[in-house]
Amino acid sequence: MWLWEQRASRATSPDQRLEALLQVAQVADVALLDRERATQALIEALPLAVDSPQLADKLWKTARKLDEKRPELGEQDVRRAVVRAHLDLARTADEATVTELTLRAARLLSKELNDPAGSYDALRQATTLLPHSHVLLDALLEAATATRRLDGLDAHLARLAEREADPVERRSLMMRRGHLLAEQLGRHDSASRVYGAILDRDPTDQEAHDAFMATLRRAGRFQELLRVIDNKLHSSFNDEERIALMCERAHVWEHDLHNRAKALATWNELLELNPGHREARAAIKRLSAP
Repeated sequence: MWLWEQRASRATSPDQRLEALLQVAQVADVALLDRERATQALIEALPLAVDSPQLADKLWKTARKLDEKRPELGEQDVRRAVVRAHLDLARTADEATVTELTLRAARLLSKELNDPAGSYDALRQATTLLPHSHVLLDALLEAATATRRLDGLDAHLARLAEREADPVERRSLMMRRGHLLAEQLGRHDSASRVYGAILDRDPTDQEAHDAFMATLRRAGRFQELLRVIDNKLHSSFNDEERIALMCERAHVWEHDLHNRAKALATWNELLELNPGHREARAAIKRLSAP
């Protein structure tokens, strides 16, 4: 083993050093029965493989081989140590390296070690460090879906948004949470409150406004939806926007609240603004029929 340790210390390239450390690990574990030294050699090799999928694959195959040769120490003992080393290294790395190491650790946990819960936990920890990383947050959503931890993800996003000082990033986290509540959890009422909180900070946020309107409708909060539409109408001086809002109001009255009279009144109001509006004319004809 001494020979391979010397080669590792004198190596002139990452490839050579990693190969030597892998040999150290195998000799230490198989010949000397020194699992601690073997694991340490693999951990020393990990930084050399951060930017190289090929070297990372070699390291992982070596870890798997050691686990297979000495299963009495734990069927996943060495590989678990390597995964922990990924996450430990990520704590002090730059953003790109944190992302790469965490995604790799999450993938190894889920695919290689059949531990999707561990994969979720690793991603949750990383997004606490990097709450602005869309790549990690997307991966966390996938892991939460696979492990049925969407409720936990909702709580996690709420905490991240609450702690976030930057208004742009806070808004991004809140929009992500609103989408999770509405689309994955089907909690439209809760989602509407999240979107409403965004609009409290910025009433001009059109994306949040559209999502707020959609979730109010899906939550069956039609009277509140009408109040939002009316407030928007009172503040809008754009004819095109006003026409779209009046169409929306008419649809709510007719199709959601089944109030023909209110719907007819809204269509007539719209027609005063735009006498040539075809949908308004057709709706008035339909609603006026006995």
